[in-house]
Amino acid sequence: MVKPSLFILILSALIAPGIAQAQSVDAALQNEKGAQIIFGERVLTGAIPSNIKKPGSVSTVVKSWQGAWAKGIDAALYWKDNKCYFFKGSEYLRFDLKSGTVDKGYPRPIKGNWPGLWDSGIDAAVNWGNGKAYFFKGSNYIRYSIEDDKADKNYPASIKGNWPGLWNDKIDAACHLGNNRVVFFRDKEHLIYETKSDKVQSNSVALNADIHSVFSKNIQVSPAPNAKHVLMIGIDGCRPDALKAANAPTLHNLINTGAYASHTRILGPRKTNSNTVSGPGWSSLMTGVWADKHGVNDNSFKGRNYRRYPHFFERLKSVRPKSFTASIASWGPIPDHLVSYANLNLKLSTKKGYHAADETATKKAVGLLTKSNPDALFLYFGNLDETGHSTGFHPKNPKYMHALETIDSQIARVLTALRARPAFDFEDWLIIVCTDHGGHKKGHGGGHKNPAINEVFLIFHGRSVKKGLIKTPSALVDAPVTALTHLGVTIKKSWGLDGKVLGIKEK
Repeated sequence: MVKPSLFILILSALIAPGIAQAQSVDAALQNEKGAQIIFGERVLTGAIPSNIKKPGSVSTVVKSWQGAWAKGIDAALYWKDNKCYFFKGSEYLRFDLKSGTVDKGYPRPIKGNWPGLWDSGIDAAVNWGNGKAYFFKGSNYIRYSIEDDKADKNYPASIKGNWPGLWNDKIDAACHLGNNRVVFFRDKEHLIYETKSDKVQSNSVALNADIHSVFSKNIQVSPAPNAKHVLMIGIDGCRPDALKAANAPTLHNLINTGAYASHTRILGPRKTNSNTVSGPGWSSLMTGVWADKHGVNDNSFKGRNYRRYPHFFERLKSVRPKSFTASIASWGPIPDHLVSYANLNLKLSTKKGYHAADETATKKAVGLLTKSNPDALFLYFGNLDETGHSTGFHPKNPKYMHALETIDSQIARVLTALRARPAFDFEDWLIIVCTDHGGHKKGHGGGHKNPAINEVFLIFHGRSVKKGLIKTPSALVDAPVTALTHLGVTIKKSWGLDGKVLGIKEK
């Protein structure tokens, strides 16, 4: 289920506790901790949508948000990294949601700190959830790049003619609600704007009822913008040249619009007895260390040292114990030996073949992404490797290529479910596609000197990815380190990880 989120309404007058009759809205923003509604100088704390009529407490703005203005806020919006901004007149504040205080050195003048934005008098602001924020003043608006920290070219522009169905001027507040919807306020009315169709959902509705009844009918609340998630997709036995030659539009799109590492090493630089097979390959991909540390040299898994070098789920849980982690795999040793600290560890049957198991894995992943909220999900596909062993690992083998193209279509269904999540606009998903080894003829063991076996690839895709070919040398152990870093986990030296961060933007 979608987590409840903090939805803050800053209104122009103090009214009866628990019931918000028709009032104009000064500013609106969202966060993930609960609900705080400001009436003039007072803050009503509860939750959207269930507890508005029974607020937990009533306090002053100053008490609730240390260092913030007590009243008269013009606009507010969530930014990123647990920061939000408040605007008043010609000044602005940056508020840290973790510490619950205004950052040092604020307020500051808007002029000189927000390139291309108006110097004062901002009416409304909203984080669009796609790396852009919109600011409104009078009859005009400005699109602002969060990443570049400046207004985009050719702005300001007129609201009229660019926002179908929206009022042409004097917007009071706006807030992204997830599920591809933004709510706009003016005077005592509100509109719901569809971000995908780029138009107003319906005519304006008067705020003549309590806030609970208005919003419970029109809003599906969502996590804070830029909530970090990882989807790691493992395709067993995938040769890079086959990936390039295949009719695989989904994977090719991830490569073309993401970051791609070629010639990725499956073996570490230190001398070991590790074979070029799945046991050490998946162990390196999940732990971030080479075989001389994780101890797995073949598919027997004898000598495994996962207590010292565990699955990256365990590293995540050590920092974020409430994270929801899930693994879906049909190759038995992964769920039996490798996975740890998973809220869901599915071992799928292969009695009907790996092709059937891959289809089951697809359906399980689609259901999980639709009905649950995983922070980290690993999804394994095994039929390509099985097909390679039975018919040959080669891009000129039609059966091998058909197996890869089938997996591509299954990944497409998973990504469709991912992007259909009601909170997707607020989430920052890092998609990693990886493989444990390549193949030659009908095998891949003993491939220490065969690049068709020991050189593979990594794909990274998402909002935080630096697009293009990764020129830095890459290795399997880089995948979990990159995943942990994206999830906000600081890599400790004491962990002894061998991997490095690849493909994502530096903060």
